[in-house]
Amino acid sequence: MQSRLAAIVSSSYDAIIGTTLDGIITCWNAGAERIFGYDSAAAIGNPISMMAPADLAFEGPAILEKIRQDQRVDHHETVRVRKDGRTIDVALTVSPIKDSAGNIIGVSQIAQDISERKCVEVAMLANRRALEVANQALAEKNEQLSGLYQTAQRFVDDVSHEFRTPLSVIKGYSEIMRRGLAGPLSQEQTDFTQLIIERTRDLAQMVDDLLDTSKLRAGSLRVDRKPCDVATIFKAVRPSLEGRLAGSKIQWQERIEAGLPLVFADAEKASRVIVNLAVNAIKFSPEGSQVVLWARVGRLGEVEIGVTDEGMGIAPENLASIFERFRQVGNAPTTKGFGLGLNIAKELVSLNLGRISVSSEEKKGSTFSFTLPVDETWAIVGGLFGHLEERRTPAGRLALLLVTPHEASVEELRRHLACSAHPGDLILTSADGQSLVLLGYSTKPDCWHKRLVEMGSKQQQYHPSQKPWAFVAELVETWAYPEECEAAGAAMLEHISGVRVNA
Repeated sequence: MQSRLAAIVSSSYDAIIGTTLDGIITCWNAGAERIFGYDSAAAIGNPISMMAPADLAFEGPAILEKIRQDQRVDHHETVRVRKDGRTIDVALTVSPIKDSAGNIIGVSQIAQDISERKCVEVAMLANRRALEVANQALAEKNEQLSGLYQTAQRFVDDVSHEFRTPLSVIKGYSEIMRRGLAGPLSQEQTDFTQLIIERTRDLAQMVDDLLDTSKLRAGSLRVDRKPCDVATIFKAVRPSLEGRLAGSKIQWQERIEAGLPLVFADAEKASRVIVNLAVNAIKFSPEGSQVVLWARVGRLGEVEIGVTDEGMGIAPENLASIFERFRQVGNAPTTKGFGLGLNIAKELVSLNLGRISVSSEEKKGSTFSFTLPVDETWAIVGGLFGHLEERRTPAGRLALLLVTPHEASVEELRRHLACSAHPGDLILTSADGQSLVLLGYSTKPDCWHKRLVEMGSKQQQYHPSQKPWAFVAELVETWAYPEECEAAGAAMLEHISGVRVNA
């Protein structure tokens, strides 16, 4: 047994070093020779501090003190100097060696050369900083040119494209290498390529965040709300989450309450919120802990979707500001973003006429949840009023339009209007199924029809192969906002459900 153990130590790819409690080297394997350049004759009998950089404080005494107290040091990253003078990054795992009576008589140290991994991280950090600079430049541009959102959007599209192309190439070639299609890799090389893939995916998400926040601020993000099944939304997010969960050792669960009603939402926006919250939960959760994606009927009859983790939690003083732009809380072991993710999630939930919330306890975990209105007119209209209130919409008018298509079907016109209407406008099918009923906030209701037609024309500039959209729009009625919301809701209910309500 001892000979077998000695053979394992001798042939290990990592450096395995034994020292006395005073730091004198007593054991030096082939991995140590490979990493540090000293043969065993030159190393054994010398202090471990001979590999410490002269310009850095040596942490050896502090580590040895922990060992004397029977403590283990896991994955301590530091710097060492090889025999040839080259500085390398290493990760150390240090454990006490005990005799048969349990007395600590020495130190076992496993060292891994992580220099290549550090180089990858430095390159990724440089890319992230470049993105931060671009984002900051865009933020300043938006402040200076507050009225020129179209110009800003074109700028963001160009920047995003310029970043996406090299990121796609990096990710593509890394996948080829990881799968061994370009030749076999060692386990260490496979780990490095997986790290590149993960960091590239993080950077791609930052680019998407950059693009989305600009569209949200410009009010140009397309919203296509319609009846959806929550189970179908959960199914859509699984491929994205499976990639994040791979190798994470996180226990993942899904819990959907039986008999959930359909929700009225843009399923793609809801999916992105779930992915955002789930990725954060995975990122901030320790190995072996559990993350649960769940859905249930909320206390007000809406559908509530949430992600619960057993991570580090959030300090109470940070809960109020966690959804702000450029706000980051906590330390994750992976590449950070711009602090836009939760703010974007909040905006997407608002566009889906819901609310987002968080509850957390430090060192015990967090629950992020959001609501979606059920596919009932009363719930949808209530969601619109909640959306307007959350955005602190100033006093104005609510307008109701009846839009009837020529030639095209009602569903084709609905999809067209979803592209050209304001993201906050409600678009529902009338009681007779022949028209669309639109309800939205407008400072000039009489100009709403003109705005829809003009935006539809602009949409066709980008898709010239589409046929011209012809429809008749009738301005049915307007109401003062917020004083006459109840009357507007009653009118909407009548046109959608054919039920007259006295408001």
